[in-house]
Amino acid sequence: FAAAFALSDECLFRRSAGERGRLMVLAMLLAFIANLKQTGIGLVGILVVAGAVTTLICRPDDRRSPRDAARAAVPILLPSMAVWLCWHAYLAEVFTANAVSFRPLSQWYFPLLPDLLRTIGSTAAEHWLFFLPIALIVARGWFVLAFGLRKRVSFPIRTGDRLAAMFALVETAYVGMLIVCYIGAFNDGEVKGAAEFSRYQAEIGGAGLLVALVLVAERLREARFVALMPAALALQLGAVALIWPAAGIFEYAGVLPADEIETLRQLGREAGVNIRAEEKTDVVMFTSELHPLEMLVMRYQMWATAPDLIARMTLVPREDERTPIATLMRAAKWPTPSVILINASPPCGLYADSNGPQLLPTSEAAPVCRSVLAQFDRGATAEDASQSDQRQRLAQ
Repeated sequence: FAAAFALSDECLFRRSAGERGRLMVLAMLLAFIANLKQTGIGLVGILVVAGAVTTLICRPDDRRSPRDAARAAVPILLPSMAVWLCWHAYLAEVFTANAVSFRPLSQWYFPLLPDLLRTIGSTAAEHWLFFLPIALIVARGWFVLAFGLRKRVSFPIRTGDRLAAMFALVETAYVGMLIVCYIGAFNDGEVKGAAEFSRYQAEIGGAGLLVALVLVAERLREARFVALMPAALALQLGAVALIWPAAGIFEYAGVLPADEIETLRQLGREAGVNIRAEEKTDVVMFTSELHPLEMLVMRYQMWATAPDLIARMTLVPREDERTPIATLMRAAKWPTPSVILINASPPCGLYADSNGPQLLPTSEAAPVCRSVLAQFDRGATAEDASQSDQRQRLAQ
């Protein structure tokens, strides 16, 4: 998105931008953005409109005529529209059951709007290192736009100011679109918790940070590059220090603590070692749909431990969260190795193959998994005895 953002400012509505190669690159980037998610086409439209408005206000001497602007914008948008139409054809023909759509206006969660805004504010405060530069860029951008509209700009509008103005329009419109989607399409729990708001912001946040770098570079134009290297290195080391405790995965709204993340990773590593030792390529993972994040962490670590072996990993939802023994009985009959994740505190897991189930090393001291394995042994013994009785009756 940051690349499309910069290209939109540089060549979409400027009269002096004559290179068609860059316009072709922009068209492909916008198509990629439209393909990222269901609302991608909205982000494409926001970017194009923001570019047009910024050029109108901040580049009065170097903007295309309305006719030329339309002739430049329409071909740029055609690939994105094609991708969007293909997505809707897919929804109509294949994926009709679970497609997200807006509810009738009378069913929108307008009363939950204060809770949504409060959660967005707390999320921004929690991740202030990311959101603070974004907020400053948006404030600078609206400042430039306000004075540009009044024709009273007492300073030259340089590249950084122009990009800040464009990003202010994009960020404001995008947050507005997200709020509409929250109250109009998400469920009440997702609205109250502002589900995935940080991830949505990360889609366009790179463009805001790019603008911040341009503004800083313009104000340090006289400084020598070598003199700035220690500061750049210090910023990078500071960012590493902030994310190092979670080793790349942030705690998810207090639901998954850092120690449980490490336990899940260790379980995934141990399951991956078993898979590698047996040189298996197909794996089945039994997990509860109530705990998707735990599953994602463990599954990723399994892939990372044996990436050259695992060709397919099938996820099978557990039928009953309270009876993992039933899941283990199913896994023992599965033709491929199985991994069972049990969401206890701390989480534990088992590995089952043709030799029967076994506790993963990290789970050997976990009472829940030991109890499940003992129940399985008793159930298997009872099943063997029942089959033996049946064979004896048949023999008689």
